[in-house]
Amino acid sequence: MPEGPIDIRDYPLDDFDEVNFPRPERTEFDVLAEKAMSRRTFLGGSVAGLTAFALCTSSLTSVAQAASRLAFEPVAANDLDDVTVPKGYRWHILGRWGDPLWSKGAEFDHATRGTAASQAMAMGDNTDGMALFAHNGKSVMAQNNEYVNRSIIYGNRESKLPENADDVRKGKAGHGISVFEIMQKNGKWSILKDSMYNRRITADSPMALTGPAAGHDLLKTKADPTGTKSLGTWNNCGNGRTPWGTYLTCEENFNGYFSSSDKDFAIPAELNRYGIKHDDWGLPGRPTTSVSTSPSTPTSLTGPATSSRSIRRIPSRPRRSAPRWAGSSTRTPSSWSPPTAMSSSTWATTSAASSCTGSSATA
Repeated sequence: MPEGPIDIRDYPLDDFDEVNFPRPERTEFDVLAEKAMSRRTFLGGSVAGLTAFALCTSSLTSVAQAASRLAFEPVAANDLDDVTVPKGYRWHILGRWGDPLWSKGAEFDHATRGTAASQAMAMGDNTDGMALFAHNGKSVMAQNNEYVNRSIIYGNRESKLPENADDVRKGKAGHGISVFEIMQKNGKWSILKDSMYNRRITADSPMALTGPAAGHDLLKTKADPTGTKSLGTWNNCGNGRTPWGTYLTCEENFNGYFSSSDKDFAIPAELNRYGIKHDDWGLPGRPTTSVSTSPSTPTSLTGPATSSRSIRRIPSRPRRSAPRWAGSSTRTPSSWSPPTAMSSSTWATTSAASSCTGSSATA
């Protein structure tokens, strides 16, 4: 986090959100849970909790013995600037921000940090949630790109900020989701360029709104008076792999992209509860989306009730249609749905990669 006097817009997005919209210790969910909990369910839960606690404490004595039965030696805590894996394991880089997913994409240029065109064809920035799927003998990675590190992606600029229209488009292309096939050769995993499954979903990707909420007044904007379309996804943080094989990617901190330049404008309660205020973090270099002139835009982009949303993508029909937002009370992107699950042994080696961004650990 920056030190000394600084505009909060200069904070990284996660820090901006904590400062601009601090969450209460007692949440709305806590209130609802308290109302729903009866004395009987409380007592029942307490008894179960005591039983679980007794079982847990009795098992603490066997922790050392259990550790010896693990398939690897625990890694000691350290402050090394490296990825540390257990003895007998190794790691290597699978993909990096800016690595092209297609042959026609330009290789990453460290001097310029790339352009809008090269970024649109390459892995996005700031990897977050991800999941690996097996489909027809292929291994396909779906990866969240939450936001861009402005001081890095614009490291070629003295201001460390976007300075022209191409810079702005590059920042938007760095957001979203990266979907790409990976292959193993000579013991190493790498991105398979030009795979039919490779895809980028960014802040400029058209979205189709479906479900019960599609067409609702809260989803209608000047750009789409029908309330059935939206544009882009960003701040993709949490993710999930559903039992039926789809990829769910959920947005957060979307409130950092909306505000009102009119300081006299009273932020409606419906937007204030999300943390939308008169100042925002904004898409890099993009003019603020003013809620005073487009009050339905944040709702159209995030759903009428929550800040999460979903896209559905089918791998057997790659890149043929716009991602689909589930237009109920949420907007949670599911990117595609391979029908088969990975073997447990394959998942065990790749789950280590998920915890260390852009890396692959193999036994």
